[in-house]
Amino acid sequence: MPRDVLEKRLIEVQLALGRAGIDALFVTAEDNFRYLTGFECPTWINAARPRYCIVPAKGDLILVVPTTNLSATRVTTWVQDIRTWVSPNPQDDGLSLVVDALSGCVKKGGCVGAEMGPQSRLAMPVGDFLHLREKLSGIHMVDADGLLREIRKIKGPFEVEQIRSVAGAASRALARLHSTMAAGCSEVEAVRALQSMLLQEGVDQAPYVVAESGFGGYPALQMSPSDRRARDGTVLGIDVGCRRLGYFCDFNRNFAFGRVSDRVRRIDDVLWQATQAGIRAAVPGAQVGEVWRAQAAVLDAGLSDLQARRSESGRMGHGIGLRLTEPPSIHPSDTTVLAPGMTITIEPAAEFEIETPTRSARRMLIHEENLVVTEDGPVLLSDRAPRGLLDVH
Repeated sequence: MPRDVLEKRLIEVQLALGRAGIDALFVTAEDNFRYLTGFECPTWINAARPRYCIVPAKGDLILVVPTTNLSATRVTTWVQDIRTWVSPNPQDDGLSLVVDALSGCVKKGGCVGAEMGPQSRLAMPVGDFLHLREKLSGIHMVDADGLLREIRKIKGPFEVEQIRSVAGAASRALARLHSTMAAGCSEVEAVRALQSMLLQEGVDQAPYVVAESGFGGYPALQMSPSDRRARDGTVLGIDVGCRRLGYFCDFNRNFAFGRVSDRVRRIDDVLWQATQAGIRAAVPGAQVGEVWRAQAAVLDAGLSDLQARRSESGRMGHGIGLRLTEPPSIHPSDTTVLAPGMTITIEPAAEFEIETPTRSARRMLIHEENLVVTEDGPVLLSDRAPRGLLDVH
């Protein structure tokens, strides 16, 4: 990651710490760690060894990492103050080094900020975190996750380019899949082919690929692919969350096999129009709740005559970045004001009952696209899905 990008982030975070009266920031989660340091290594999947970042309100970053991460830290970050220990060490897995680092930049009566707010995660044993609080006697620990969220919600050019790049790669792979699929393929076969195409198109990783299918729609869109095969009348939904240099895209496509009813196609078209309305509403100065209401208005007007309803999923989109889903949630009560540099998804969904060849069943359809808010309005990062279900012949 470019050094000037990281230096600008550090300055911004330290200024925010000063305004909040926080003497140091204590970071463990992969996305925040990566945001502040540029650290790049697949080691995050290994829960045996934690790693820590300390950001003083003034001064240089301090990294506390296991010796197995030392090489990657030196290669992928610009941090000079790197402290190491041999891990795993259940008796002291780097905790004494963390205590020393924090004690060196926070006086008695001072304040340490940690990741403790909504949607935050600690990438360390909870017992060690509680023990750390005991060890920092006389030092207050407060939630600073909101401070980081506020800074991270505006993406810089480097970040937007990574999301644009990975969304473009995923768009191309899904288009290739559409042109190569055939009737009778299974969800597993489709996803395996797609994963190969994603890597060929330039995706670093595809940690989130879900696929569900069913007659006239899918029961949900959150499951791993099964051996279920696409028969006449099947709709297959595939949702991809792919990464490039740590940054995610997140969107889906719907594929139709054979004779899908006119009603289902009309429901899909209402979703396409609702997505358009959400995209158009994502302008600088608009509140996130307005983006939700723009989608809801189209869904409520268009679905009632089709005996369908908008899904009560809690939101119709979300932020994207170093996490697959970030704040804000596209929800009617969210008053977050959109600003240039914010990257979000537009994600309307519809639910309905349908008569399958064997029984009555609940089905749903979802549309999702990724965009960045600019001074001139919304700009799509994923390739816009064509209007209408993607027919597989």
